[in-house]
Amino acid sequence: MTSPLRIAIIHYHLRGGGVTRVIQHARTGLPQDLCRVCVLTGEAPPPGSADFQRPVVVPALAYGAEAPGPQLAALLLEAATARLGGEPDVWHVHNPTLGKNPRLPAALHRMASQGRRLLLHIHDFPEDGRPALFRDLLHHVGSDDLAQLGRVLYPQARHVHYALLNRRDHELLAAAGVPPERLHLLPDPVLLDRAVPERAARADPRHGARLFLYPTRAIRRKNLGEFLLLSMLAEAGDRFAVTLSPRNPAQRAGYERWTRTARELGLPVAFEYAARTGDALPDLLTAASAAVTTSVGEGFGLAFLEPWTVGCPVAGRDLPELTRDFRDAGMQLAALYPSLPIPAAWLDHDGFVGRLRRTRTQLLASYGRSASERDFAEVLAATGFPDRVDFGRLDEDDQARVLQRLAADSALRDELQAPPLSVPPPDSPAVAANRDVVSRAYSLQSHVHLLLNAYRRVAETDPAPSLDGLDVTRLLDFFLAPERFFLLKT
Repeated sequence: MTSPLRIAIIHYHLRGGGVTRVIQHARTGLPQDLCRVCVLTGEAPPPGSADFQRPVVVPALAYGAEAPGPQLAALLLEAATARLGGEPDVWHVHNPTLGKNPRLPAALHRMASQGRRLLLHIHDFPEDGRPALFRDLLHHVGSDDLAQLGRVLYPQARHVHYALLNRRDHELLAAAGVPPERLHLLPDPVLLDRAVPERAARADPRHGARLFLYPTRAIRRKNLGEFLLLSMLAEAGDRFAVTLSPRNPAQRAGYERWTRTARELGLPVAFEYAARTGDALPDLLTAASAAVTTSVGEGFGLAFLEPWTVGCPVAGRDLPELTRDFRDAGMQLAALYPSLPIPAAWLDHDGFVGRLRRTRTQLLASYGRSASERDFAEVLAATGFPDRVDFGRLDEDDQARVLQRLAADSALRDELQAPPLSVPPPDSPAVAANRDVVSRAYSLQSHVHLLLNAYRRVAETDPAPSLDGLDVTRLLDFFLAPERFFLLKT
């Protein structure tokens, strides 16, 4: 009988959040007769959090820890070997390149150079709107040389594989030079905490009206101003709610600005709805007429999938580079819109163009790049300027001015090219079909099957004698492309 694979799963922490949920699902879903798993983390899980079956705490793995790369590598090896009774066959590392602990890449590079087999599971990229993390990684590499950063951050050898959440990231790493046999498409599993019985009518029982729920933590890129705009364009009696406030104190001021704006304009929007009602997310989604997302940037796109599992339709802003995977799986997402154009005449042209230019220049400079007139012309064209401008491309100041203009003169709403929040009823075939697609294509069973295949392929590789690196320039070219620039993502 073949011995179970020894797997070490690594993440900086086990606080609540998407990566923690993915680890929890893998930990409970992997068959014990095929895998012996230990979880290494930089800090103990919060009290009352999910059971990770005695995670091993390695403080040098936490955010801001000071252990040099070689020391961290030795600590991880010692901890995993002690728990598993032998060295891991596969080291499964979540978000290794993000830079939350900028010494981790050097530790992993050392482990790879020693022949240890790695599965590097990328959820987020430092090249994607995280210039401070990117610069910190360069600092710890000790050089502004992107080639050297690519060698440390993205080691290349036949025993180093990468797991990606979507086809966009899979194709990006392939274009940057990772051979396809070392790439694994590994979508997150989509699971709510518990099953919820269906309700025939999608009404908020507290108000007797349609409820449009934004199931999100309201950080900046979630584009809360657009959610408020949708509430202004809805039918009389409709209500809107945002489930969670930001955790990060730096995001708090922007969030509170939107709560004040909604209050001052008399908008039918409730904030921190989960805490106010005391209901779990499945109950909130079951009571809602639809889940809404207005986000301008996501890593996986759970908000497009999770509501369907309890028969709740999804409406709002489309993110085609993510939703193409869902559509290819068979989902119908007709209630999503690609943009929400407003007349450019409603804006102070010079002010808007000036802010766009300054912010674009600062972003490129933070990644060591120079702005050009051609680049800025493409950024401006991507907004829809000079005739109309996508509301999601504006910053908070311009978004608030648009809301105030519409509140002062409701007749102006006829000038918008805004799609109605039209969603199918809960008993429609489209809702049932999408629920079936999510249950099949994004189940825990599917995730575990893909993960096991990745582990086996990594474990079967013969370690290479040397390491190469990835072309980080290709990643920067993609994430800094003019058409991907949004002020709310900076």
